[in-house]
Amino acid sequence: MITGTIGPHLALFPKSTWAGYLSDQMKAIESNLAMAARPPR
Repeated sequence: MITGTIGPHLALFPKSTWAGYLSDQMKAIESNLAMAARPPR
């Protein structure tokens, strides 16, 4: 979703508020999923 939808929009409109916000939210979700996928200590 990021590379297919948000990425091109950000390339055309780098100051787009909603696309920047959505991109940041997606990065946070990816980070949380990566942490959840780690084995417990």
